[in-house]
Amino acid sequence: MPRSISVALKAHMQEPLTTLSALILIERKDGVNLGFTSADRDITFDGETYLTSDGVAITAIQQSAGTGIDNLDVTGMLKDSRITDADIEAGRYDGATVTVQTVNRLDLSMGSRIDFVGTIGRIETTDHDYTAEFRSLASALRQTRGYRTSATCTCKRLGDACCKLAMTGNALNGSPKRATKTLTVIVGDDLLKFTDAAPTGHYSNGIIKATSGPNNNVERTCKAHLNNAGTAEITLRGPFPFAVTAGDTFLLEVGCSRTIAECRAKFGNANNFHGQPDLPGNDKATRIGRGS
Repeated sequence: MPRSISVALKAHMQEPLTTLSALILIERKDGVNLGFTSADRDITFDGETYLTSDGVAITAIQQSAGTGIDNLDVTGMLKDSRITDADIEAGRYDGATVTVQTVNRLDLSMGSRIDFVGTIGRIETTDHDYTAEFRSLASALRQTRGYRTSATCTCKRLGDACCKLAMTGNALNGSPKRATKTLTVIVGDDLLKFTDAAPTGHYSNGIIKATSGPNNNVERTCKAHLNNAGTAEITLRGPFPFAVTAGDTFLLEVGCSRTIAECRAKFGNANNFHGQPDLPGNDKATRIGRGS
C-alpha cells in the first residue's frame, strides 16, 4: 500500500529517538468502533479515541509490490475489557474493517502514516488470548468474481437488491414474510418452538434472528419447519453460540428453496428469478445414445 506522510512526520521518523505509536481502529458492521494504541496513554486522533492497552501486540507487516498481499496479526486484545469472548463467538468481528496507522504521540499535528487497511479474517482463541488475522484489501483479488450460471437462484438473500421482493405483507399462503416470536419451548440446541400458525415449510430455508438475550443480532438458518397443532417447530442448521432461554425473542423470516417453482408459486416473483433452470448442463453434453 502506498504510504503518504507529512514532511514533519517523515523527518521525525528519521531522528535517532522517536515517539511513535501505533493506532488500531476496528469498525464493526453493527456500527461499533473500537480504537487501541500501543502508547502509554489514550490518544484522540481524527475524531476517534484510541485507548491504551497492554494486551495489544502487532506483528510486522509483510508487504510485496504490485498485487502482493499484506499480512498482519494482532494478538492478546481479549485482555481489553471491550473485546469479549461473547462478541467473538457471536461473529460480531467477522469482516470488520481495520485501519492501522502510525503517529507521533507527542505531536499529533504531524498527521499519520497509514500502514494497513483491511478486514478481520480468521480469529483463533485460546485461554482468553486470541490471534486475529487482518486481511488487506488486496486479498479480495484472490477471490473468484463474476456471474455464474445455476439452476437455482443466485441472489444472496431473499428480498435483497437482486431479489427485489418486498419483505412486508404476506407470502402467497397468507402467512407473514417476517414475524417476531417469543421462544416457548427449547428441545436441545437446534430445535426451538414458537406459537405460530404458518403452514409446514413456511420457514424452511429461512432466517431466524435473535432480537434479545446473549445472542442478540445473531442469525441462523432454519433447516426445517413443522407446524404441529399451532406450534412452529424450527430445526436449525446450527445452534446459536450461546444458550437460548424461554422468553427470548426472535425474528422469523420466510424461507426460499431458490427454485423457479417456489419463486413463482410462493412469492409471485419469477420475473426477478436469478437462475437458469432451463439451461442444459454437463449431463446433457455427456449423454450418449439417449433422447432428451
